[in-house]
Amino acid sequence: MNKKIVLIALALVTNTCGCKKGPLKEVKTDNPLVTATDKTVDEAARPFAQRKEIIGFSIGILQNGRRQFYNYGEKARDGGLLPDSLTSYEIGSVSKTFTALMVAHLFQARHLSLDTRVSSLLPASIPPLQYNGRYMTVKHLLNHTSSLPRLPGDLDAGSNPSQPYAHYDSTKVYNYLKTHPLQKEPGTVFDYSNLGMGLAGLIVERLSGKAYADYLSDYITSPLNLKYTTADFSKALNPALPYDEKGRKVDYWNNLQGFKGAGAIYSCTADLLTYAQKLIQPDATPLSDILTRVQIPTFSEGKYKLGLSWFFLPFNGKECLVHDGGTGGFRSFIYISRSTNTAVVVLSNNGSDEMAKLANVLAETIMR
Repeated sequence: MNKKIVLIALALVTNTCGCKKGPLKEVKTDNPLVTATDKTVDEAARPFAQRKEIIGFSIGILQNGRRQFYNYGEKARDGGLLPDSLTSYEIGSVSKTFTALMVAHLFQARHLSLDTRVSSLLPASIPPLQYNGRYMTVKHLLNHTSSLPRLPGDLDAGSNPSQPYAHYDSTKVYNYLKTHPLQKEPGTVFDYSNLGMGLAGLIVERLSGKAYADYLSDYITSPLNLKYTTADFSKALNPALPYDEKGRKVDYWNNLQGFKGAGAIYSCTADLLTYAQKLIQPDATPLSDILTRVQIPTFSEGKYKLGLSWFFLPFNGKECLVHDGGTGGFRSFIYISRSTNTAVVVLSNNGSDEMAKLANVLAETIMR
């Protein structure tokens, strides 16, 4: 949900910390520093954990079925409590990968095609969403080729910076679609859109009659046994507190209204590694069809290759599924290599894009 597409730049970041020099702090960690992996993780993580403005972060690594967890810093500044593998973080745009699963599940259940025109699923007052006779489809929402902008142009009007989406409900989304015709043909150009994924979440609610959080729980997280993953803030267990890039306390983004599909979910490293395992071996799950479906490439243009919400990026010559996310006080990263049965998850309660450097170094080192 953050305004930069960090993940697209990940493969271009060098394997150095890039940390700014400044006052360092004592590092709190549960890393036992015994195995080679322990030491590799600590070499990458410690320079970040020493920085005053970095509060805490959790790392999960999957290698050939073995799960390892490493935690640094604090759940809350000066609280003295180390985060753990069940600490909840806002995962921001990583939520989009779950939204894609929800749409795929709903459309499979309703025997609908992802090539269904979006306008046919919305209020009748919304005009056909097309340009030059090419209509926006549900698939276009999920692979960021809908031709919708990243954010609606009127988002800032009446917004509260600490809760920038709380005022923008489904009515505002639909009004925007009525008054802002498309400027290019859907399905032809990659253009990352929080608005498009928010709209996908609204379609789930309209067609199912269920709240986004309830559909997620009933049909995705419960079957996959993701007990700590939720879009209902009141059910987020063991949450870390959020801080901005300078280490200042900020608010949770716990009210996304019309943008729930773009970034409303809370999760932890334990659940996200389980999620990665299910994507690596979908046949061992009750949702094998849709877990496989979201990983099928649907669009390719230059350096961009996408499935349904997932990006395909190369690491050490291997194509990996990748997504990142960010809110005002959190950053999240997930990398998955099916060919090597490997995954890396990094979650931080700090709103700094600097955490992308740590995530990238770990991915480059572990995804072999």
